[in-house]
Amino acid sequence: MILFLLKSSTLLVVFFMFYKLLLQTEKTFFFNRLYLILTMIASVIIPTINFSAFSLSSKAILLQKLIISGTENIVEIPADHFNFRLVFWGFYFFGLSYFAVKFIVNLYSILKIIHKNQKLKSGKQTFVLVENQLIPYTFMSYIFIEKSDFLQKKIPAEIISHEKTHARQWHSFDVLIVELFKIVFWFNPIFNFFKKAIQLNHEFLADQKTLDEHQNIVLYQNILLQYSQFVSPSKLASSFNFSITKKRFVMMTTTSKSNNLIFKKLLVMPLFLLTFMCFSNQSFSQSETARTSLGANGVQPQYPGGIAKFYQYVMKNVVMPKNVIGSGKVQMTFVVEKDGSLSDIKSVKATSGAFVNPFINLLKKSPKWIPGKVNGKAVRVAYRLPISIVVQN
Repeated sequence: MILFLLKSSTLLVVFFMFYKLLLQTEKTFFFNRLYLILTMIASVIIPTINFSAFSLSSKAILLQKLIISGTENIVEIPADHFNFRLVFWGFYFFGLSYFAVKFIVNLYSILKIIHKNQKLKSGKQTFVLVENQLIPYTFMSYIFIEKSDFLQKKIPAEIISHEKTHARQWHSFDVLIVELFKIVFWFNPIFNFFKKAIQLNHEFLADQKTLDEHQNIVLYQNILLQYSQFVSPSKLASSFNFSITKKRFVMMTTTSKSNNLIFKKLLVMPLFLLTFMCFSNQSFSQSETARTSLGANGVQPQYPGGIAKFYQYVMKNVVMPKNVIGSGKVQMTFVVEKDGSLSDIKSVKATSGAFVNPFINLLKKSPKWIPGKVNGKAVRVAYRLPISIVVQN
């Protein structure tokens, strides 16, 4: 779990820095929108991908099933042993619950406003006419706007166009995605930076669409300044005056060189490939090497004294924790290296994670094997060892 969090957090930082350095200042708003959402998703998927597990399970030499039963190799865990795992998960679920409740409260407050106020349908969008003074903002297809000013047509047309763009392009959907990530990974502050970048990019998209329709930058910027003192009432909504900074004003007059845009977009592909190879559980080259086929001229690796001695070694030396009781199955995979040592030790199947670590620790301490050979040359060879376990009191 800790390794996953480290990998995921590092990926998020790498992807975000790439965005800040190369993409944020370019007028590739739709591309940037996809990039920010997809990199968030990729950051939690890539660390879970394990190629060697799939390749080894299909290409490894299958050993005879090993059955371990009895109570000989059990170690006592002191009664006052501090359960860090329980404390960790308790703390995590406390934070998860807290931020989930905040999200639900914010969502409920928006739905409550929609329910209790007058609504006017306009195409696929719906105006929610609110009695109190507020900055216009949008959630999904609902545009919240002050009732009296709207009915008296005091709201500038540029604001209406801006908010309709938020609704038509479903910008709230992006915000909800990042909010869900913030709930699950509430301890990781990088998602706050992603949310700000996503919302600012939404404003770039809406500004661009509004200026395409109204063609008056100076007037539009003056309208933005007039509404700059208002505060959006919801963290889930897209508001007209979000982040009225120099960035929004500069972006309105920025022009991007097409060659630079193409080059920067193309760089995303090697970025994904590099992070994929570095942060998945095993790289392509390692997986392919481990799939060496011995063929007709090959000699299988040998445990010192024969495979029966290897089974004896496992059965005699495996140490199961005292709190592990019952039956289960584990399928271990490992690679006998060219020097006879064991590597890539892991479980591809297990009825319980509690049964896995004892065998990983044991195989790491295994005596060196006599390496396998093909045409007299040492090669790496993968093995698959199915194990059935019965532990009784």
